[in-house]
Amino acid sequence: MLKNKSEEKLKTMAVRLEKATGRKTEIKSLNDGSKIIFLDTNYEGPYAPKSTWDAIKIARAVVRRSHTPFQITVHPSAVGCRISLKK
Repeated sequence: MLKNKSEEKLKTMAVRLEKATGRKTEIKSLNDGSKIIFLDTNYEGPYAPKSTWDAIKIARAVVRRSHTPFQITVHPSAVGCRISLKK
Protein backbone atom coordinates (compact mmCIF):
# COMPACT_ATOMS: atom_id res chain seq x y z
CA MET A 1 0.00 0.00 0.00
CA LEU A 2 2.78 2.42 0.87
CA LYS A 3 4.50 1.88 -2.47
CA ASN A 4 1.30 2.54 -4.39
CA LYS A 5 0.66 5.72 -2.41
CA SER A 6 4.19 7.03 -2.98
CA GLU A 7 3.97 6.16 -6.70
CA GLU A 8 0.68 8.06 -6.87
CA LYS A 9 2.33 11.09 -5.23
CA LEU A 10 5.16 10.94 -7.76
CA LYS A 11 2.70 10.78 -10.67
CA THR A 12 0.75 13.74 -9.31
CA MET A 13 3.92 15.79 -8.83
CA ALA A 14 5.12 14.89 -12.34
CA VAL A 15 1.87 16.19 -13.82
CA ARG A 16 2.11 19.41 -11.77
CA LEU A 17 5.69 20.00 -12.85
CA GLU A 18 4.89 19.37 -16.50
CA LYS A 19 1.99 21.84 -16.41
CA ALA A 20 3.93 24.50 -14.51
CA THR A 21 7.19 24.37 -16.48
CA GLY A 22 6.08 23.16 -19.91
CA ARG A 23 8.95 20.64 -19.83
CA LYS A 24 8.85 16.86 -20.20
CA THR A 25 8.90 14.71 -17.04
CA GLU A 26 9.68 11.02 -16.66
CA ILE A 27 9.33 8.68 -13.69
CA LYS A 28 12.45 6.51 -13.53
CA SER A 29 13.49 3.60 -11.34
CA LEU A 30 16.90 3.66 -9.69
CA ASN A 31 19.09 0.63 -8.95
CA ASP A 32 18.10 0.63 -5.27
CA GLY A 33 14.41 0.22 -6.20
CA SER A 34 13.37 3.79 -5.47
CA LYS A 35 11.66 5.96 -8.05
CA ILE A 36 12.37 9.54 -9.05
CA ILE A 37 10.91 12.18 -11.34
CA PHE A 38 13.31 13.45 -13.97
CA LEU A 39 12.49 16.92 -15.30
CA ASP A 40 14.18 17.52 -18.64
CA THR A 41 15.77 20.97 -18.73
CA ASN A 42 18.21 20.16 -21.52
CA TYR A 43 19.34 22.94 -23.86
CA GLU A 44 21.54 23.48 -26.89
CA GLY A 45 24.76 25.46 -26.78
CA PRO A 46 27.50 25.96 -24.23
CA TYR A 47 25.42 27.86 -21.66
CA ALA A 48 21.94 27.39 -20.25
CA PRO A 49 19.50 30.05 -21.50
CA LYS A 50 17.27 32.08 -19.20
CA SER A 51 14.27 29.86 -20.02
CA THR A 52 16.11 26.85 -18.54
CA TRP A 53 16.87 28.68 -15.30
CA ASP A 54 13.27 29.92 -15.17
CA ALA A 55 11.98 26.33 -15.49
CA ILE A 56 14.29 25.23 -12.66
CA LYS A 57 13.10 28.14 -10.49
CA ILE A 58 9.45 27.22 -11.15
CA ALA A 59 10.14 23.54 -10.40
CA ARG A 60 11.76 24.45 -7.08
CA ALA A 61 8.74 26.57 -6.16
CA VAL A 62 6.28 23.78 -7.05
CA VAL A 63 8.26 21.25 -4.99
CA ARG A 64 8.53 23.67 -2.05
CA ARG A 65 4.76 24.35 -2.06
CA SER A 66 3.94 20.64 -1.98
CA HIS A 67 2.55 19.15 1.23
CA THR A 68 4.56 15.99 0.55
CA PRO A 69 8.26 16.11 1.50
CA PHE A 70 9.98 16.09 -1.89
CA GLN A 71 13.64 16.83 -2.53
CA ILE A 72 14.91 18.45 -5.74
CA THR A 73 18.46 18.11 -7.05
CA VAL A 74 19.65 20.05 -10.11
CA HIS A 75 22.42 18.68 -12.34
CA PRO A 76 25.51 20.97 -12.15
CA SER A 77 25.23 21.91 -15.84
CA ALA A 78 21.43 22.35 -15.56
CA VAL A 79 20.52 19.59 -18.03
CA GLY A 80 18.03 17.97 -15.68
CA CYS A 81 16.35 18.03 -12.29
CA ARG A 82 15.85 14.99 -10.11
CA ILE A 83 12.87 15.05 -7.75
CA SER A 84 12.47 12.33 -5.13
CA LEU A 85 10.56 11.70 -1.92
CA LYS A 86 12.61 12.54 1.18
CA LYS A 87 13.42 9.53 3.30
